[in-house]
Amino acid sequence: MKNRPTLNLVAAVLACCGISQAQPLTLLYSFNQNNANHPGGWSPNSGVVFDQNGDLYGTTPIGGNMNDCLDYGCGVVYELSSEGTYTVLYSFEGAPNDGSEPYDGVVRDTKGNLYGTTYRGGSSACSCGTVFKLTPEGVETVLHNFQSSPDGAYPTGGLILVKDKLYGVATGGGGGGWGSVFEIAINGSDFTVLYNFCTLQDCADGATPWGTLAYREGNLYGTTENGGANGVGTVFQLAADGTETVLHSFAGGTDGAQPIGGPVFGAGGNLYGTTYAGGANSYGVLWKVTLQGVETVLHTFDGHIDPDSGDGDSIESGLIADKEGNLYGFAQYGGGGNFGTVYELSPGKKGWTFTLLHVFAGGQDDGAAPLYGALTMDAGGNLYGTTQSGGQANYGTIYKLTP
Repeated sequence: MKNRPTLNLVAAVLACCGISQAQPLTLLYSFNQNNANHPGGWSPNSGVVFDQNGDLYGTTPIGGNMNDCLDYGCGVVYELSSEGTYTVLYSFEGAPNDGSEPYDGVVRDTKGNLYGTTYRGGSSACSCGTVFKLTPEGVETVLHNFQSSPDGAYPTGGLILVKDKLYGVATGGGGGGWGSVFEIAINGSDFTVLYNFCTLQDCADGATPWGTLAYREGNLYGTTENGGANGVGTVFQLAADGTETVLHSFAGGTDGAQPIGGPVFGAGGNLYGTTYAGGANSYGVLWKVTLQGVETVLHTFDGHIDPDSGDGDSIESGLIADKEGNLYGFAQYGGGGNFGTVYELSPGKKGWTFTLLHVFAGGQDDGAAPLYGALTMDAGGNLYGTTQSGGQANYGTIYKLTP
């Protein structure tokens, strides 16, 4: 198994692999390194969300106010208007004032408020991260400061909004020391730890959750990077009464290992996702897990074995599904230049078809190294995402891609 770098059952499926450059990727914005004239953030880790006007919102883990966080900035929340105007809505200040390093994106309520997490910062001595709210007027409120124990530390994966409650995961801390699932009201009240991982012997229930949760009929679904029966990750269900069920423990072989991106519901009411490692080529897999716990490998990544057509490597992101059951995702590395890829996985009567939609070139016109989160799709089927690097200044991009 390969080791994932820090940031600073199995069925054979008939799947054919196509290489298809769709309509050219459109560069919507190139990030610039911070300076006195452009404190705008750079190197975004995660995706974007829309409002009703077609404006995009997201975060960067560094940049912003250059007087904070060792002159690199503590990160920002930004808006990119449908006309292409980029605006910093908020620059984080770091501990003890608020958070720093927002690794993941934001969710938006019907009133235009944005909610998210920071990986570090907060008022606690451990600088274990925060949950924050940002109003349309740019007023930021820290809804929760993580203390490591008993609530968790280093929240990742972003938040989901269900009615007036936010749900997320912390990758460390909690009662078991290996992460937690939490709930908090949008007004900051009633913070509750719903589950602490690694409370069973040998962490059989999972450890270190990273990805965004999925929600259906009162139950939460997610993944853990580690733990489980074989120590290399799980897919789990968390019932409304707090009962956790491991739907699948990865074996670390052909079925994959270390799922970092969260699951998504797709065709047949099944869960779909990715692994960072494992698979026949050790570059990860795309998987399906039924709610009864049966796992199927839909595609095995080959990294950049073929210098002209490698399909993906180091997948730390999740998937999105459209109404037809097609799945879309991206890989941080792989492709001809090893700068990452965007792909589609489509169901059919003879199996699943994997298609490369875009191979990043790493230059000024598209970007390189997309990392966390997931793509966003508009009503017309266009895909939106970010890259950590590349673009006109080599500090990352926001892009649009038509499948």
